[in-house]
Amino acid sequence: MRVNDAGDVQWMCRPPAGDLTYSSLDFIRGRLRPVRAPVRTWRLGLFSSALMTISGDAVIVVYGDSAIDMAYVVSLKNGEFRHHTQTKGHIMDVAALGGSEFLVGCWRNGALPGEEKSSETHHYDHAGKVANRWPTCGLYVVGDDVRVIECIYGDRPMHVARLQGGEGITRGDWLEGRSMSRPFVCRDGLVRFVRYGFLHTLRELTVVESLTVADAHDERYMYQLDGSSDSIYSSWIRYPPNVLEFELVRIEV
Repeated sequence: MRVNDAGDVQWMCRPPAGDLTYSSLDFIRGRLRPVRAPVRTWRLGLFSSALMTISGDAVIVVYGDSAIDMAYVVSLKNGEFRHHTQTKGHIMDVAALGGSEFLVGCWRNGALPGEEKSSETHHYDHAGKVANRWPTCGLYVVGDDVRVIECIYGDRPMHVARLQGGEGITRGDWLEGRSMSRPFVCRDGLVRFVRYGFLHTLRELTVVESLTVADAHDERYMYQLDGSSDSIYSSWIRYPPNVLEFELVRIEV
């Protein structure tokens, strides 16, 4: 829904879900609980909302359960439903390209019957058509170009990458580990993110500095990252044995 400054609801959209199918959904539902009849439609009410971002006069919203996700594009002006994504799997990130166009990154971990491990980025145009696709995904940094901090499933090494025309990808420095924060673009144009215990500073496709901020083998998961000219702030969640801890960390740079 859209709410104005006074708290009045401007519009509310209920995206259609009855005709969205997923070939392995019967298998998942069958493991979770018995069903009276085969379940073949993806139901919005069973999933929680996640990512949201705006491009032009449209907003994209992701609903999912970490294994099967769907993203819906809705008009900001009147709440009219425009289209949904065709990608099947977990949506890792979405990014705005301007002009009501979006990038959607998705991976599949091979847990479902007949499913292979794979990663993809789709470029959806304003009409909801896939204008381009690339065999990678991760967290996006959009500026004069599009860079991807790869975070994929499978045995292939992960890198900082740049998406090119066609399905081309230029890869830069290799990255270790998978758990990471969202990248933060600093005032100096450098990109910083926490990954596998290191605060990395990125220029183009090259990691120019790496500061140790945590034990790489510690079970920490980095989420939000924000900063100023002299400091980076990160909120972490930590899973030591039998304990759940939350941490807010300030790192001088």
